[in-house]
Amino acid sequence: MKAYHIDGETVMLHCKFYGEMGNITEYYYYDNSSLFFVFTIKEIYSAPAYLEESEVVSKEENRYYFHNKKMIRWLDNDRKKIDKNSKEFKEKETEILNDAIRMIEVFNEN
Repeated sequence: MKAYHIDGETVMLHCKFYGEMGNITEYYYYDNSSLFFVFTIKEIYSAPAYLEESEVVSKEENRYYFHNKKMIRWLDNDRKKIDKNSKEFKEKETEILNDAIRMIEVFNEN
């Protein structure tokens, strides 16, 4: 995990999580300590990452936009808008906001 600062304020967190069969990269962007954008990339490998023949077989990108601690837009892997009134949208909003808080806490502990 890396944090980027301007004038002592965190403006971006870059998080990378490695697994045997893939990885997840997340970018959290902040303005005045307020989350405004999250970009995630999930890659799945054909074989365990430690094997030479391992290669990326699928890649999924999602873009999440926030304003005043509310998710206002979600663009899926095909850059289609996910319905704001859907259960999936509301669950993802809660998940990302909780993750954003947890990531800042983890960074501040170190």
